[in-house]
Amino acid sequence: MKIYPFIVLLCLTSCISLKYNFTGGGEIDERIKTLSVVPFANEASTVISYHSQQFTEQLRNRFLQQSNLALLANNGDIQLSGAIMSYSIVPVAVSGGSTINTGAAQNRMEVSVKVKYENRINPIENWEQTFRSFQDFNASTPIASVERELIEKINDQITQDIFSKSLGKW
Repeated sequence: MKIYPFIVLLCLTSCISLKYNFTGGGEIDERIKTLSVVPFANEASTVISYHSQQFTEQLRNRFLQQSNLALLANNGDIQLSGAIMSYSIVPVAVSGGSTINTGAAQNRMEVSVKVKYENRINPIENWEQTFRSFQDFNASTPIASVERELIEKINDQITQDIFSKSLGKW
């Protein structure tokens, strides 16, 4: 009767405790309960009036939707602060057959955001980093007609990157 391997396997699996979360990363310290996001300043040379507020709100919403942290106005267990450092639109693809009619076929909106992450429970996890993202768009499209949508998409990518670095442990 070869029941021993089954018993050994049963004993081993009963002693192992697995924790899993849906953020795609490691476990959050159970002592961390709150988050505060200081409004991000806009230090870019080109300032879009709504960009700072929109970015701050998207960052707050990202953490509220993807974690169990409660939002505080200040002094959270985790505090995020920073600034939008750059906003630019540059040509990335050229069109036209002759050098006389050559122009940009695609433009790129680029944004960089400097973030300071403070973990008041475990300060060894504190960090500062600049995050960048971009969106390409047709050069014949007036920027005013796509600007808000592009900024929202860029903010979405940057806030996901910030979340992954801070709580996702990526």
